Amino acid sequence: MVSRLLSSAFTSAPLLLSLATLGWAGNTIAGRLAVGEVSPLVIVFMRWTIVFAILLMTKRKELPAALPKLKGKWPWVFMMGALGLSFFNTLFYIAAQSTTAINLGCAIAGAGEKVLIIDLDPQGNASTGLGINKDDRKFSTYDILTSEQTIIKIKYKTLVQNLDIVPSTLDLLGLEAVLAEDNEKSYKLKQAVEELEAQSKNEYDYILIDCPPSLNLLTINALAAADALIVPLQCEFYALEGLGQLLETVEHVRATLNKDLLIHGVLLTMFDERNNLSGQVAKDVRDFLGDKVYKTVIPRNVRVSEAPSYGKPVILYDYKCQGSQAYMNLAAEVLKKDKIALNSNL
Repeated sequence: MVSRLLSSAFTSAPLLLSLATLGWAGNTIAGRLAVGEVSPLVIVFMRWTIVFAILLMTKRKELPAALPKLKGKWPWVFMMGALGLSFFNTLFYIAAQSTTAINLGCAIAGAGEKVLIIDLDPQGNASTGLGINKDDRKFSTYDILTSEQTIIKIKYKTLVQNLDIVPSTLDLLGLEAVLAEDNEKSYKLKQAVEELEAQSKNEYDYILIDCPPSLNLLTINALAAADALIVPLQCEFYALEGLGQLLETVEHVRATLNKDLLIHGVLLTMFDERNNLSGQVAKDVRDFLGDKVYKTVIPRNVRVSEAPSYGKPVILYDYKCQGSQAYMNLAAEVLKKDKIALNSNL
């Protein structure tokens, strides 16, 4: 059905070129909006600009001939466009999580604590964002979870003093198939971390695990190994909907895999003070979760988005930008909270 649609709908070469231009421009504009580089009013203007561009790029005599062939098929065309934007948004969401792991780890390390980041995301954004080239990753978290290597043997030093990382590779995509018959598959990371602590005599003060954005075996391993959970939450409506599902998942993990798992805090990210929705989402989350929400809010900031392309945390890339200052404030808040919790247990 899809092949017939393509052959009948795109018989006009100029129309195909126009739709391709629309898709490219849509992704580009969405990216600019996501990092706060342009305002929503510019998006409205650009949408109409794209429409006029399509009309200009398509010959008048060919457009009427092509339109009847699309009759009844517009939903499919728009679905194809939506898939492109969803793919972009998914990638951006992953980057947003990894950005928090990278920059929080960097800020805590800057405070004098020894930090290890374990990258469990197959796309390896945290690894790339800390300057670990893909060609240099001889071993990865895949080798840890398959018990072929130990963390202490394959960890990498980063540009940041006191900050190490265990990188990831696309091999993680095949992990579930490899461990399908292993009864201990949900505890592989926990076993590796316990082995690290025994070998290094608690070398690290903090171990941060960067998870993929979906609930799978990798995420389950992270939840089973962790003491506490930091939840980056974008100040958008759909992220708010997903928060309830995440809380249910945490309760299930407590009941089955890790009874001691705590929610350390919910971090509001991508906050745009110009956007009323951001303020409303922040208010709703605080009303619902109270002091579980960090006081620090991570704003939309172009410098935060640029830093990973240089293989640096934003604190090294631009120390004075709003994003850097926010992550340093977050680190201070996390350290203070942990100190209070430690003193209360003494």
